[in-house]
Amino acid sequence: MDSEMGNTSDHEGQMSVSSDSNIRMRFDILQTLRNIPDWDELSDIGTSDQNQGIDKSVEMQQVPGSELEQLQIPLARRSLSSSAESLIPSETNYEAPSSQNDDDVQGPEIPSPSGLESDDESDWRRLGMQFKSSHVATFKDITSVSRSSIASLNSIRTTLSIGQLVQSYLDGLIEKVVDIFVNSEYLRKKNLDKSKLMNRLLKEVDDHHWESHDNNLLTKRLAEHHLRRFKYSLVTPSSRSHINESHLRRYMGALNELDHWLHRTRQAEQMHLAERERLLAELERMQLEDNEKVERLEEIFRSTILRGTQPSERLRLVTETALKHMRAKRDALSATRLILIIKQHDNSYIKKKVDEIEAISGEVKLETYLSADNDVQQMVTTLNHKNAELERMCTLVKTKIHTISHLRCRRKLLNRRFREAKDELRERRKRQIALRDEIKEVRREGGIMCYPKLLADFDRTEKFIAIKQESIEELKTQYDNLLRRIDKIELKILESNKSEIMSRSD
Repeated sequence: MDSEMGNTSDHEGQMSVSSDSNIRMRFDILQTLRNIPDWDELSDIGTSDQNQGIDKSVEMQQVPGSELEQLQIPLARRSLSSSAESLIPSETNYEAPSSQNDDDVQGPEIPSPSGLESDDESDWRRLGMQFKSSHVATFKDITSVSRSSIASLNSIRTTLSIGQLVQSYLDGLIEKVVDIFVNSEYLRKKNLDKSKLMNRLLKEVDDHHWESHDNNLLTKRLAEHHLRRFKYSLVTPSSRSHINESHLRRYMGALNELDHWLHRTRQAEQMHLAERERLLAELERMQLEDNEKVERLEEIFRSTILRGTQPSERLRLVTETALKHMRAKRDALSATRLILIIKQHDNSYIKKKVDEIEAISGEVKLETYLSADNDVQQMVTTLNHKNAELERMCTLVKTKIHTISHLRCRRKLLNRRFREAKDELRERRKRQIALRDEIKEVRREGGIMCYPKLLADFDRTEKFIAIKQESIEELKTQYDNLLRRIDKIELKILESNKSEIMSRSD
């Protein structure tokens, strides 16, 4: 028991460590999501692959006899890309990684996360950082080939010798002429050559391998691009998506097994019904035989006891009564025997189950089984708690990612509004400055000629203000008089109400 408990505790410790490592790995993945290339860099990668394919075709023209092999094996063209890349001079500002470190791929420069979130295109050109892609053994030399590489390609084409071009043209012409005159033996040797067939198969397998790696890398880059652009609907699998192939195989296997056991169950039910009908028919037959034997026995008793030609009525009555008691006792004995048989079967079944429980195998006992069952239940409970904690952490991380995406979008919106408000403030300041300049110009043009009119207008304004002040004072006095009269009337009303109340109370 102690050793089993120790193993259980060690297993729980390993489970906790593995769960912590899984959570740490998920956080590391979320941290690496910030270093993702954009769509322009993916298009640059596609352009570089096309240019490398053109350079490879130029190199194949330089090597005599390679054009025929390339025509015979069209699917193995990309397998020679690594050897073709060494002949092309690199004119970019990036360093190609060594062939020993295939996993460390030096990608193009991309903007920083702050630059990605800003809406100004100048920040994308101004800010940059080195991107380190995920560990994928593909694209050994990912470089952005500019227009200068195309110019170098044209220069390589012009430097080819005329002899090589003529030799390649003659080889192709001879191959076409040979293909026209079909020779059965030559075709048989050509088609059934094992070495060529194996080389062809190896090249096609290599091409398929690298194509699958390229597709996986492009899929990862597209997913990272959509995540960078916060397009989670294009990356998150839909609820209507097809079931995974492995899960589909499992489900189909489970359904087939379920059909098998349902068929076995139906067969068992049919066999049970047939056996039950057989047993019922046999029971009825045995009961009929038993009744016939009993009736024959009773007839024997009657014929033996009632020998006389005219037996007395009392003897006949005593005989029938004794036979009736014998029949009742026989039925009671049959019922008791049936009960005892059922109990014997039950006891044997219970004893069998007790023996199976007490000794499950040669060494396992009931106590060991119960303790192991308890440990399993505890481990299941711990596992459920760990799964719930992991689900909670996953939900928390997803919620934080969603909140961060919303906050980034809101920051972009606020930044855009702030720039618009700043532009509007700048425009209003410009208009204010223009209005000030106009006011200054009007004042300068008006000069001293408008000063008397201003004085006369000021005098008229003062007289008007004095008249208005006098009218306001008169209105204030009228208002105060009205308030005093209203107070007197309210006092009279209150006194009259008090007197009426006093008179009513008396």
